[in-house]
Amino acid sequence: MLSEPLVQLNYASINLLEDPDFRKRVIAWLSRTERQRLKQFRQPQQADQYLLARAMLRYQLSQKHPDILPQQWQFEVDAQGKPQLTPLFSHLNIHFNFSHSEDMVALAISDGVVVGADIEADTRPVFNMALAQRYFADSEIHWLQSLPVEQQLPGIVQLWTLKESYLKAEGLGLRVPLRKLVFSFSGARVLSLELSSDWDDIKGFKKTDFCALYRLGTNYSLALTVKADCRISESDVKVEQWCGLRQDIQHQYCQLLRTTSVEN
Repeated sequence: MLSEPLVQLNYASINLLEDPDFRKRVIAWLSRTERQRLKQFRQPQQADQYLLARAMLRYQLSQKHPDILPQQWQFEVDAQGKPQLTPLFSHLNIHFNFSHSEDMVALAISDGVVVGADIEADTRPVFNMALAQRYFADSEIHWLQSLPVEQQLPGIVQLWTLKESYLKAEGLGLRVPLRKLVFSFSGARVLSLELSSDWDDIKGFKKTDFCALYRLGTNYSLALTVKADCRISESDVKVEQWCGLRQDIQHQYCQLLRTTSVEN
């Protein structure tokens, strides 16, 4: 077990941006390219998701490295369009990944290990049994159908977030058949993952890979995947709500539901 958290998982509400002083301050942290991108969003919610994600990222990076101000961090995009730090900061070996859904934004930052994060709201109409039957494995559909009706929708969202977080950690996004990535729940908090043997695009699940599923508030699922060479556990992940620059924000409870077993 590591003495310091290997991964930091933060979440925040775009409602933080209702404070005009806070909004003005974090916009000032953005690069010229980021400010131009922010102006291109036609939907206010999408603009706020983008702004809050980058503000939280810059803030948390400076918390890890106080000698670098939030506005001094520089980013580029890789061949898949994924943001990353420029070579100027490559010696820090920092990896990050963020996700957003409705009014929530999630951010995973790690030291030296690849991470993938996904957050989804149960209220999105796209999540239904038709989607599950199209994208999920037979065993996952059987598990969903065994649940009480009121638990099936959260179950669909939980499986989706787990799959997407794992594929984001692999750098694949949703360009692969999701039914070949099979999650199963057993015991009180145990999460298992199996990969199809004919899936050439993926590196494979190692014993040191770590997946975790969280319940955020009343209607969000949050998933984290860590691709590591060392064995880690839930104690190596620090989960915390980001309150911006204020401390009087109402806390949004985040509950750990399941993690991959160390015996996997």
